Amino acid sequence: MHIAITGRLVVVGILKTFVDNTDGARLNKALNSPEYGLYMVAQKIDLCLENVNGVIESISVPEQNEVEMFFWLKMINCFDGSNSTFRYLQQANIQVTSDPFYEGTDKIYAGWTNIEQDIIVNKVTVRAMADAMGWTISKD
Repeated sequence: MHIAITGRLVVVGILKTFVDNTDGARLNKALNSPEYGLYMVAQKIDLCLENVNGVIESISVPEQNEVEMFFWLKMINCFDGSNSTFRYLQQANIQVTSDPFYEGTDKIYAGWTNIEQDIIVNKVTVRAMADAMGWTISKD
């Protein structure tokens, strides 16, 4: 994680320098840099870990059960059905593949999915809300 933190500090410094300068070409160059790609991946990792920890805590602590569904819904940001993580890893010059059958060890797998609608929204959050409210959900 030290690399991500260092990368984030570098990118923040680069972006501040470029934003303070009104030249749009320089800002565009910064936003397309490998450092910015790494920064965006690190941001997504931090957000997802925060949301996973929120789900775990809301399940583990009975007083927090009523907010479980909100953390599940926030996890949609981790599984947004886009290939943004894949693109940012490429931008950061990290070897990446979206092939779920790739068996090599020289690339990071970064597939994208529609888990957010299929599972999180339609199943998990419904059950979490029902549990929190004391409702019974029929199989229909």
